[in-house]
Amino acid sequence: MTFPLLFCSFFILLLMGVPIAVALILSSALVISFLPHLNYEFIVQGFVSSLDSFPLLAVLLFTLTGNLMIYLGV
Repeated sequence: MTFPLLFCSFFILLLMGVPIAVALILSSALVISFLPHLNYEFIVQGFVSSLDSFPLLAVLLFTLTGNLMIYLGV
């Protein structure tokens, strides 16, 4: 049930002209909302714990430093 719902909602959103990233988020949220055994706190905890990564933070700060250097004219 989840597999057809995921892909059908994704392709319907794409046909409506929604950007791909937003279509992925909305179709995934739709499927997650229909799964009775998943808890919303568990999903949010998974999102937050996946962002607690040193390499991801290093890439973000490297990009921020590069933009600051361009803006300040270094």
